[in-house]
Order: sequence, then structure tokens, then C-alpha cells
Amino acid sequence: MRNIECKITKCIVCRSDQVKLVVSSLELTLFRCLNCHMVYKTNLSPNTIVDSIKQTYNSYSEEEYYKMDVSRGKIFTKYLKKISKIVDGNRLLDIGCGDGFFMEIASYYGFNVTGVEISDKPIDIAKKIRPNISQKIYKKTLKEASFPDNYFDIITLWDVFYYFEAPCDEIQEIYRILKKGGLIVIKIKNASVHLFLYKFKKIFGLIIRKPYIFFPFNYTPKTIKILLTEFNFKEIMIYNSPLTKGDPYNQAKKEIILLLFKYCYYVLAEILWYISFGKLKISPSLIIIARK
Repeated sequence: MRNIECKITKCIVCRSDQVKLVVSSLELTLFRCLNCHMVYKTNLSPNTIVDSIKQTYNSYSEEEYYKMDVSRGKIFTKYLKKISKIVDGNRLLDIGCGDGFFMEIASYYGFNVTGVEISDKPIDIAKKIRPNISQKIYKKTLKEASFPDNYFDIITLWDVFYYFEAPCDEIQEIYRILKKGGLIVIKIKNASVHLFLYKFKKIFGLIIRKPYIFFPFNYTPKTIKILLTEFNFKEIMIYNSPLTKGDPYNQAKKEIILLLFKYCYYVLAEILWYISFGKLKISPSLIIIARK
């Protein structure tokens, strides 16, 4: 590996100063906290991260948003049914709500929905195709929205948590505005699995053009459990996330092979999860549910 200095002096989750270089190539540099297993991309400033988020989500077309929405519909439905059975109250906040697709589905299940989003393009799409939902979207960060204490029954974060450069601050704010007994629901990429996919990218690359993905901050099951426990969340459950439907990001070399692979892989992930009593989590994405 190249000799690269890590400018991260302490882990942003567990504050350990034990950090190791785990990937060093021309395309990618990753460091991992040896205590909580948080995986960091090369150092980015907060402004760079926010600009990157806006650039990415403003670049998608309406058709691309539609494909992404359809690919996640069954995941949203499955977990809305699940959380509706284990929470009292129906006031729901979706952080990083995009074009409001999840909010729309949640409203069908009787939830009183609110969203926050910082990118212009998805909000414009919501105004066009979901005008009623768009009225409930704040173009602000979570902290800028300044919601009251103990206000929401459920707070969801679908594929947004790994952009937060100060996750402890975000979790603290979520804890403040979440009612006692309320639920936090987080979907994230499984950094442990994506490190494995990167290591064997030549093999998996026969099926999918880029089998791995890394964000500024990447979580393992251990990382997210440490973080939520630190802020007194309880009943923390970590599940293998179902895989998205189809090929929404146009990564397949042959779509039928990718679909078959995704189906078989998820079945294997679920079998290992059950026989290990929830200890083995090999899905590329995770869904975490915890209670205040």
C-alpha cells in the first residue's frame, strides 16, 4: 500500500485514535477505526460533502428518480407494516426524503408525514408529481428545521446516514425530537460487505460493473450499535435489508443474471441471519430499528 497519512485524529463515532489504512489505490483510499470498525473515505470537509450531496441528487433526471423509487417500494412497504405494529402514534419524519416517495407510501398507511431535504431537484419533482406531499417537505437540514422536543413517533433515514460528518450531533438531535418509546429506522450500506466486494471486485465484476460503493462515512453493524447505544437507544435490531428490485442504477452486465444473483444472495443472507440468531449479516445493506 502507499504510505498515506490519515488526518483523522479520532473516530467520529467512538473517539478512538486507532485508525488503520485498509484500502489504498488510485481510485480509492479507505481508513478503518480499529475499535468500532467505522470506515472512512479520504478526508473531506463538511462543505465538500454537502456540495457533493446536492450535486449528485440534483443530477438525476425525473426518470431516474422514478426507477429508484420503484426499486425500493417493496422495502418501504415491508418496514412500514413492521413498524406500524410496534409503535404508538403516527407522526413520522423522513430525513433526506428526496422526492417524497416514501412519505407518500407512509401516508397510505395512515402516517402523518413530514420530510426534510437539502437538494432542489427532488423537491421540484415532488412538487410536480406529489403536490400534497411536497407541502410537507422542509428544504432544510434537520437542525435548521428546529422541530419541538418529543414531537415525532417515528424518524426514518433511508440511505442518508453515511453523509453526516457529525453523526453524534445528528443522533442527539433525533433523540431530542423523538418521543419516548418512539422508533428510529435507518437504512445504510454494510461496510463490512462492501470491503469484501471490493477485495473480490474482479469476480463480482463479472456480474455487476461496480459491485461496491463507499461514502464519506461507512458503517458496520458494530459501528451503528455502538453509536445508538451511546445515546441510550434500546431494543436495537439490525436486519439484512432486502435488495432493491431490478437494476435501478444500470450496473448489470446482463440483467437476468444480476436479478438471479440478487435473489440467491438475499436468501443466503437470510438463512445465515436466522441460524446465527441475528449475528451474521451479509446483505450489502442493513436496516436498523431502535427505540428511545
